[in-house]
Amino acid sequence: MEVATMIPVKNMVGYGLDYQWDMFAPAGWTCYRDYLGSMGMTMTGVELFSYDERKLHYNADATLDKFVQFARIMIAGKMHIKLTICNWNVGQTKGIKSYCDGMFSDEWYGHVLSRIINEIPGAFDYILLEPCSEFGPSQRNKNCWKKAERWTRWSDIPWAGTLSWNYESRPKPDTVPAGWALDFHTFKSSDCGPRGCLCVTDTGNVLAELCGSKWGSGALAGNLKALSALVRKCKAAGNGFLFYHFKSPIDKVWKCPIIDGAAIQTIRDAWRG
Repeated sequence: MEVATMIPVKNMVGYGLDYQWDMFAPAGWTCYRDYLGSMGMTMTGVELFSYDERKLHYNADATLDKFVQFARIMIAGKMHIKLTICNWNVGQTKGIKSYCDGMFSDEWYGHVLSRIINEIPGAFDYILLEPCSEFGPSQRNKNCWKKAERWTRWSDIPWAGTLSWNYESRPKPDTVPAGWALDFHTFKSSDCGPRGCLCVTDTGNVLAELCGSKWGSGALAGNLKALSALVRKCKAAGNGFLFYHFKSPIDKVWKCPIIDGAAIQTIRDAWRG
């Protein structure tokens, strides 16, 4: 039986419909995985509980049922997943509860993590786990950011794979626990982050720069020149790169997010040099 290990950060390159991962049928997930692989991508990105008009938070088990299936499909094709369980920086809009709410208890988080560990074969080898992203005293939900830190540090006990650290969105290298990946949410396309990090396009500023709209919402990456330059800079610095596509436009016929083929091709070509 083949034994896999998590690839080094410097070999991580990918594209993720992070916020919209659940909007495909399973057959679509297989096609998505195979397309990313054919384009040289080694990773996709998922935010399990994020900007949540679909209320995925409120039925965690139903969301996990779907994610377990998604992850098994990705792993079967040797596609790695950068998984953020909780995007701590979500705003309280459209009835979304704050992570400070009592429903998000230590028991709630422990249940989520245990299902990921117990139900996804190969999880430790193929999932780069980020318990909470964008947590800290200057982020949203700052009144309970210590809860996010607790969940993040606690995950190191049961998780035998690689963990990812994203304190304050762009953490300094000296804050990162030993052996963890540094997840750097770049603010502009000229900044690929500290050497050895995973550079992720997860800020409104850089997505507006690359996609031409606030947070890149409803838009594909139009500024391919800037995207290419950022990817090449990441590769030269020994960094990984993940394109975080926030709210890709919805295909009017198929009613699912559009996969940005031009962006993926640009990432592939820039990464290969």
